[in-house]
Amino acid sequence: MTAHPAQAVLHGEPPKGGQCEVITASDGTGLRFAHWPAAGPVRGAVLLAQGRTEYIEKAYEWIGALQSRGFHVGAFDFRGQGLSQRFLPNRRRGYVTDFKHFQHDYDAAYARFRQTTGDLPLVVFGHSMGGLATTRFVSRRQQELSGAMLSAPMLGLGLSPAWTWAAWIVSNVSSTFGFGDRYVQGCDDRTGPDRGFEDNGLTHDRERFERHEHMITKHPDLALGGTTHAWLRAGFREMAGIAALPDNWLKIPLLLASGDEDTVVSNKAITDFARRNTLTEHIHLKGSRHEPLIEVDAVQNVFWAAIDDFLDRVAPRKG
Repeated sequence: MTAHPAQAVLHGEPPKGGQCEVITASDGTGLRFAHWPAAGPVRGAVLLAQGRTEYIEKAYEWIGALQSRGFHVGAFDFRGQGLSQRFLPNRRRGYVTDFKHFQHDYDAAYARFRQTTGDLPLVVFGHSMGGLATTRFVSRRQQELSGAMLSAPMLGLGLSPAWTWAAWIVSNVSSTFGFGDRYVQGCDDRTGPDRGFEDNGLTHDRERFERHEHMITKHPDLALGGTTHAWLRAGFREMAGIAALPDNWLKIPLLLASGDEDTVVSNKAITDFARRNTLTEHIHLKGSRHEPLIEVDAVQNVFWAAIDDFLDRVAPRKG
C-alpha cells in the first residue's frame, strides 16, 4: 500500500524511560507509538494526540513535564505523518480521505497504552487536528476516561465565512473528480519551519520554534508539508459532525484552551463548543498563537496552572 512503513525510533533526546514500537490499527495501518513511565508516585496516565504536521519528538518538553507530575505518558503519530505509515509517493503531502481513519489510530494507541496503565485514571489530551480527533474519541468512549484536555482544537478553521465556503466547495469538487491528492491552493512541500519564524502563526517563542526546525532538518522523514483537497474535505466533514452533536453530550470534565492570537482555528467554534457543553472549563490564553504547547513561558505558565488544577481534580495525588 505504501513505500513508507512505520518506524519505531525516537530521535533527539527523549525523556527518560521511553519505549517506542510499531503498532497496527484495525485496518492494518502501521503506527509509531511510544510511552514513558511516571517519575515518582503514580497518579494516572495521559495519552497525547498531536496536531497536523506534528510528531512525537515535538512533545518531549510536555512529556517530561507530565512525567514529573506523576503521570505515565503515551504518544503516537497519526497515519500520514511523523514516522507512521504514509500513503502517497510524495510523503510531504498531508493526506487522508476520512477522519474516521484517525479514530482507528486513536483506538490502537489507547488499547496499547491501557496495557501499560491498567485501570489508572486516564486523561486524553489533543491539540489542533489532534484536538478534533480527541473530541470524537471522547464522544465515543468517554465512559472509559477520567477527563480530557484540548489545546486549540480544530473545531472550525480560522477563515472568514466566505473563505470557508469557498474552501469547502473547491476541496469537495477537487476530491470528487479525482484530484484529492493534490495540494490545496497555497500549499506545497514546505513545512512551517521552512516558511520561517517571522511570519509564523504558531508561537512567539523563537527558541522552541527553532527546536522544531532543527529536528525536521536533521530528520527529514518527520517533515510534512501542506494539506491536500482530500484531507481538507475530510476535515470539514468531521468538524460538521462534531458541531451536530447534541448540547451537553459531554459527560466528563474537559479543560479547553484557546489562544487569543490564533489565526489557524476558529475561536468562535471553540467558544460555541464550550457554551454547549457545561462540563467544559474554557481558558483564554492571552498572547498565545495557535500552539500554546510551544509558546513563551508566560503563556505556558498560565496553561500549566490550569492543567495542574484540572489534574488535581480528575487524578488527585495520593497521600
